[in-house]
Amino acid sequence: MSIQFSKQDTSTCPDFVFYFYFFLPILSLTFHFTLYIMKLNIGCGKDLKPGYLNLDIVDYGGNQIHDINSFPYPFEPNTFDEIYCSHILEHLDSFHKTVTELYRIAKPNGIIIVYAPFFLNTKYFGEPDHKIPFSIRTFDNYEYIGNRKLKFYEKWKLNHRTNYEGK
Repeated sequence: MSIQFSKQDTSTCPDFVFYFYFFLPILSLTFHFTLYIMKLNIGCGKDLKPGYLNLDIVDYGGNQIHDINSFPYPFEPNTFDEIYCSHILEHLDSFHKTVTELYRIAKPNGIIIVYAPFFLNTKYFGEPDHKIPFSIRTFDNYEYIGNRKLKFYEKWKLNHRTNYEGK
């Protein structure tokens, strides 16, 4: 199962590459600014991804070492444009604390990519250290609603949430 969600945008920067042109009577100058995209591969294991900051509790040679169950993570708020979580969230001690921390370190408009075994899959039950089942409703309590008009299904989900307080 793969889930993608993004932190709501509060900035006005639509692109990652900006071109500024200044035309002078004799000289034309072009300034090219590239913003670097910061990517985090959390719980990387041996899957060290190029272009990512790879993070795990074990040294696999080329990754940063940190206990992912210890908060806060060693990053400033709004650091990452993309956070990649492949088959790690189901192993952690506190799903709520982890998701809250991922939100903290994700930039506005950042993307958090989650791969996890679906709760009916035998791979979920086959691993004794899986601590949380994942389904299509797992992230319901973490959706941003804002001031927009809700669709029927969104209204229904709000009225049927199982965790109002985020505990």
